[in-house]
Amino acid sequence: MARARVYRHDVRCPGCGSNWMRKDGFSGSRQAYRCGDCRRRHLPGGAYLRPGPEVKERGIDLYLEGNSLSAVGRILGYSAAAVQGWVKKRGGKP
Repeated sequence: MARARVYRHDVRCPGCGSNWMRKDGFSGSRQAYRCGDCRRRHLPGGAYLRPGPEVKERGIDLYLEGNSLSAVGRILGYSAAAVQGWVKKRGGKP
């Protein structure tokens, strides 16, 4: 059974502008919401934590030095899947 959408006065969807939102877990320690109209997931007050190019390069270097994807992810604070994506985009083979 799906959760009912709730009209929220304090949260507005950045995609469609709707106030029909429902809580959708957490990202780090911040509450995430999902729009009931366009189904977009967002965090109020800012974007998700995205790594900069220097973090990606460090992750790729750590991986090429022989560390596993999981180990690199733990060191940098990102998932192994994210590190794998960085390596693939660079042209390496994870």
